[in-house]
This record gives sequence, structure tokens and C-alpha cells, in this order.
Amino acid sequence: MDNKTRIFEFLYRNHGTGHNINQIARLVNISVGSSFKILKELQKNGYVAAKQEKNAIFYHINLNEKTRNLFYKLTLDSNKKDKKKTKIICTIGPSSNDPKIIRKLADAGMDCARINASHCNEKSALKIMHNIRKVSLDIPILLDIPGPKIRLNNLTKPVRIKTGKTINFTFDKSKNNELYLDTELHTSVKKGHRILIDDGKIELLVLKSKRNSLSCKALNDGIITKNKGLNFPDSFVDYKGILKKDIFWVKFAIKNDIDFIGTSFVRSVSDIKKLNSLLGYGSLSDVVGDKIKVIAKIETKEAVKNYREIIKESYGVMIDRGDLASETRFELLPRLQKRIIDECNRQGKPVIIATHMLDSMIVSSLPTKAEISDIANSVLDGASCLMLSAETAAGKYPVESVRTMSKIAKEVEDDIENKELEDTNHLTFTDCIVNAISKIDGLIDIDSIVVITSGGYTARMLASKKLRPKIVAITTKKKILRQMHILWGVVPIIIEGSIDNITNKEKEKAILAALEQGIITKTNQIILTGSVFHFKSKRTN
Repeated sequence: MDNKTRIFEFLYRNHGTGHNINQIARLVNISVGSSFKILKELQKNGYVAAKQEKNAIFYHINLNEKTRNLFYKLTLDSNKKDKKKTKIICTIGPSSNDPKIIRKLADAGMDCARINASHCNEKSALKIMHNIRKVSLDIPILLDIPGPKIRLNNLTKPVRIKTGKTINFTFDKSKNNELYLDTELHTSVKKGHRILIDDGKIELLVLKSKRNSLSCKALNDGIITKNKGLNFPDSFVDYKGILKKDIFWVKFAIKNDIDFIGTSFVRSVSDIKKLNSLLGYGSLSDVVGDKIKVIAKIETKEAVKNYREIIKESYGVMIDRGDLASETRFELLPRLQKRIIDECNRQGKPVIIATHMLDSMIVSSLPTKAEISDIANSVLDGASCLMLSAETAAGKYPVESVRTMSKIAKEVEDDIENKELEDTNHLTFTDCIVNAISKIDGLIDIDSIVVITSGGYTARMLASKKLRPKIVAITTKKKILRQMHILWGVVPIIIEGSIDNITNKEKEKAILAALEQGIITKTNQIILTGSVFHFKSKRTN
């Protein structure tokens, strides 16, 4: 997409407000002079109007037939490319924390940006957030809060580990040992237990467990760097739930209008309820509208036991395969992944697959064959989103990683089987509508399903069924628009004013909005559904 097209599409999609030349230049990361030349050309051709307001000139799109035709052509050409339905989440870090790179990630297929608070302070998190929003206010942000995971936070330089050498950890901060752990483990970690560091890359065997220290033997070579996490597969560690540092990040998320919070080392439903309470609401059944949504990370033995209840209480789930494999047994991982994905789809919840999706592309421009198969099988299993961590945060090839993942996902999506509703004895009204739409799609050729929604509920339920037509979700709320970007197969758009799913006039408004944005065409065969009632949420007709 060239700079002229970017500027034109931005002004068209945001036609309600004017933008000065500095804002537009920052949007496409070009000079003010280059932006001025493009805007002058668009103005000369009648696409853009300029208006003097105080000491600045603001540019607006001219909404006329000529402008609409150009927009339709540009967007329809783009839509003909069969965009992927599986969503991609990218962690933003040193390799990508620049508006130019973030723009390239979005163009390559990024649907959501992640900030990992375990590797940030407030200042660096704000910088990442501002850089994301310089590119687009429509990119949703997932803030992954640290949780109770035990990390090596005191390291000032990497520590080289040699097989057979003794490694000593201390629980006493006054000892001035860089291998300091802020959680006392002597009651749970015993002689003969294993400790895994950095998702299992380094394995230690506990030789002695004392009140103030752990003495371990290294079972392999490796390098420990700052903030790397520890796992204890042979021990029962009483993780402390929501900590003081998590409360800080929750307040940060609320203050900065973050879309999702990912919560680490969840053990039971009570952990999710505590976080929901901090966010200002009780159980998920009360979560209606544009509030921050909770993504529960399933990565502990206890979470595996309680995964159905955790899924029910959360907006969505992330399968963190690094910690999950270290906390359980790595050979269980494929079966656990399939089981959790199936349950998320059954409950209508988005599910994210994370960790080592394209690990080799941290240093290589090409994926391994195993990684290609891993991505493809995650998509075929029914994952809503795939997540890149170090690949985009610290790798040499962040944009190439996203482009590779997009290609693989798009290639296999046509082979995904629809997720049928199994428990027909406990169907809600919305379940029945979604089931009917699924059956209609199997009988006739439907191009798109247009959904009118206030909180994204109907779009979420449809997305979980992995239907063939794209789902065009129309809302009036900016935050709901962003949050629907992680739903499989959903293309969210926003309209001004209010809308409902009752009168023909309102339904016509929804269809016209989809037409104007080039998401559907006049020849498309569509199904219109929705759940916007002024008196009832989560109700579809």
C-alpha cells in the first residue's frame, strides 16, 4: 500500500473529523513536505478539502460519488486477496518499538499488539503504547501483567551455566546475590526436585533446600539473562495470586484505555474473579459493553485441572505453551492444546496459542518445517489467534515472521471444520440463531454475515463456530471495535450515532455502512443478524 493510498483511506475512514498535516505525516511516517504534496494532489482531484482553523489547516475527505467509487475500488481490490481469518498478536519490544515497524507489522497481518509488563516499566510501556496509537487508534492492545511467576529480576549481566556446576539461589535480599528469589521456596522445593529456567532451556537439580537458600546442580549448559522465569515441575508452589505489582498494571490499563489484560499463572476461577473485581465488575456474566476484557493464561498444573471453569469466567484464554510444558510434561502439550481449544470454541471464547510458534525466525529469515506444521495444525484445531513473542519483540525478522505466519494460516483455513454445538439440551436463544446460520451456510452460498452488535457478543459466538463466510461486525463503540479484532473471521467496522436490530431503517443503515467501507458488495448474498436491544444484552435475533 503506497503513501497516497494510506492517506486517502485514513481520511475516508475518519471522515467525521479533520486532521492537520503533522498528524497525517506521523500516520504514514513520511515528511511533512511529502504529505503536503500528496494532499495537494488529492485536493486538486476533488477528493480532499482543506479548511483553515485558527493557525492550522485541517484536511477533510469530500464525501461524493467520485470519492466513494475510488474508495470502493481500493478496498475491493484489497478484499479480493482473501485476507486470513485467524488473527495474529505481536509482542512489541526493542526490535519493533517504532511506528514504521509497527505499521509494517500491521500491513503484514498483525491484528493486535501485546505489551509484556514483565519486561517493561511504566515509561517503556507508555512509549510502546504511544507508538502503537501513532500508527492506528484501531489496533487493540493486550497488556500481559506479570502475575506471581517467579523471575530472576536482579541480574545485571548474563550468568553462564556449565553442566555439573553448583548454582546457589538466595531468599535473603541482604546477601546481595544476583540469583535472588523474592519468594521463599524451602517448604515446597525439596532435594531431588527439578528447576527449569527460560521455558526449560536450562535444567537444574536441587541438592539442598534451606530456609534462606537453594543449592542446585546444572544438568546442562546455558545462559541466564534478566527477567527469565523459573518453573518447578516436581513441586507444589503456592503462587500468591494478584500481587502489588499487578495492581499497579491494572490501574495502568484502566487509565490508558487498554483493551485486554492477560493474567499469568492462573490456578482457579477465584484468580479471575479477583482480577474482575479489581477492574470494577464481578463475574463475567456482568461484563457487558466496552470494559477491559480478561484473557486467562493457562500454564499451571492447577489451571489444567480447572480449565473449563477458568474459560467460563474469562473473556478468552491464552495457552502459554512454554510454561505449560515446563509445569506439566512436554509430551502432554499437544493433547492439552487440542482439549483447551475445543472447550473454548464450545463456550464461544477466543483462544490464543502462544510460545515458540516461529522461534527459529528470531535469528533466521525462514521457518523450520516443524514450525510450519505447528502453525497449520493450531489453525486447523480451531485457534482464534496465534501469538508471536520474542520473534517480533527481540528477533531479527519481526515483519517476516508475521508475513510467514499469515501465509501459513491463510493456506489452511479452508480446511477448518465448522464447530457444531454439541450440547443441544442447554441451548440459549443466541445459540439457536448461531446454529441456524451455520446450517444455512452449509446449504446455500453465503458471502458475508453482517452482525449488528453493541458489546460484540453475537460476533464472538459466530466466530467460535469457524464458519466459511466472513463476519462483518458493526458497532458504535470504539473499544468494542478494537476488541473484536481478535475474533476469528470477524471484520469489525464502526458507525456514528446509535443503531439497533429492530427497525428496517436501522438494518439498512448497517448494510450501507458495510457497503460504503467496501467490506461487502451489492451482488453479495448476506445474512443479517444482531444483538442490539436497548433493554437486553447478549440476545440475538
